[in-house]
Amino acid sequence: GSRRRAEVREVHLHRLSSALSNMLLRDSVVGAHARLLQVTMMQPLRGEASRQAQATAERALKAGVVFAGRLYEPLVVKHDEAVVWFVATKTLANEQCDGVPAFEPLSLEAILDRLGAFRYIPSMDKMLNRLQLLTTPTIPLLVPPDDVYYVDDLEGRNPDGSPSLGADAKPIIMTDGNGLFGSELVSQVPLVHHGVKAGDKVPGPSIMQVRARDPRGQMHIIIKGTLTPCGYLPGSTVVIPMSMVKCPPAEVFRLWLQPAYPGWAQPGYKLFTVKRPAAAAAAAAAA
Repeated sequence: GSRRRAEVREVHLHRLSSALSNMLLRDSVVGAHARLLQVTMMQPLRGEASRQAQATAERALKAGVVFAGRLYEPLVVKHDEAVVWFVATKTLANEQCDGVPAFEPLSLEAILDRLGAFRYIPSMDKMLNRLQLLTTPTIPLLVPPDDVYYVDDLEGRNPDGSPSLGADAKPIIMTDGNGLFGSELVSQVPLVHHGVKAGDKVPGPSIMQVRARDPRGQMHIIIKGTLTPCGYLPGSTVVIPMSMVKCPPAEVFRLWLQPAYPGWAQPGYKLFTVKRPAAAAAAAAAA
């Protein structure tokens, strides 16, 4: 029988982008100097039919790719889309190509630390899954970090007041992946369809899917979920439940937080903000 090969369909050498792109491309270091290489394979790298292609691709990924005189190492693998994002870590000796900008060599570990708190994720599979969030097509929307608060998720309750448990015997989370944002922020949100701007303004209050990085932690906090407009919240305030924080894990993230008491919060509504990095590091060291 014929042997399947992991054939390449497209190769894109990316430059820094600040418009229609994703969080990876908009990073001022990782997304600059043509450091990112996007490779699209001929077929998905998952499933029985593509097992041989996946094995071939994985063998190539272990050694990285030499392109334009640089060593590109695999950063994000999106199996279903057959896309691999490589990142340049160094220029090979005597192989600098004309027209390719010079850049500072960075190890893959240093790049990961710059992008987010991925080092705290104990499972390699989960870390690779979280990295995919950086490549989701998004429209940039800047929110003042001090307007972002975190809150514990609301757990379901039975009529007698006892916790409502799921099939896994864990409390059912009623706010799983769902936060709130101030109605004033709605006016700044463009109409977006599949990551592409479709209009200057959303015609009315609308739920917003987000992929975000909060820079206030020891490393960037990675956020994923849905935000619903709330007239109670002032200005550009955003309230993020813990279930929307995908990186670092909860046990680490809580060490980075401190109670917050904004004037608009109702009594008993426990909010948190991110400590200064030095304070967060001291709390982690003492734990």
